[in-house]
Amino acid sequence: AFDLRKVGFGGQINDWAILPDQQTILFAKGRRNRRNKNIINGQLYLFNYKTQKLLFKKSVRGSYPFKVILLPDQKTFLTVQNDRQIFHWSLTNGELLTKYQSRFGTPSRYRFNKDSTQMITTHQLGAVTLWDLQKRQEKVSVIVRNSEDYIVISPKGYYTTTKSTIKNIHYVQNNKILLFDQLDLVFN
Repeated sequence: AFDLRKVGFGGQINDWAILPDQQTILFAKGRRNRRNKNIINGQLYLFNYKTQKLLFKKSVRGSYPFKVILLPDQKTFLTVQNDRQIFHWSLTNGELLTKYQSRFGTPSRYRFNKDSTQMITTHQLGAVTLWDLQKRQEKVSVIVRNSEDYIVISPKGYYTTTKSTIKNIHYVQNNKILLFDQLDLVFN
């Protein structure tokens, strides 16, 4: 056992992961400020406990990581933040690579495929997004109303839908909402 307090790390650790080399640990800390609840601070540490060297320390403002997930590429990792945002980081230098947030907002839940190369996030209003974690991009999103009504949306905004769900399609231009049946009148 190794006591991180011996090298100056104190406080509560929210989550941690041991890297495949079995001597490097990635851990996440963070909490709301006790005096001002609007201030939220988080930190990520990559620490080699064999050499006792801190490889990087990254500060996160506005939210804090409460879960750390190593990805199979062994070069990157994800954090799930306290506000449910999902961040993708480099293990090399702690650089933030991307935030997984779709047009439906911050995910409420997430799941991975067997080899953790893809992630599915669920959102409010029945939206589901499939992410490619290797390319760090959205593959497709679906809004499900029930087993027979859905809308499938590509990352570029193309869509297909069931006939009864077409009434949920709309277009916004200059702060005006145009419903699907109005699009033909306005643009043709």
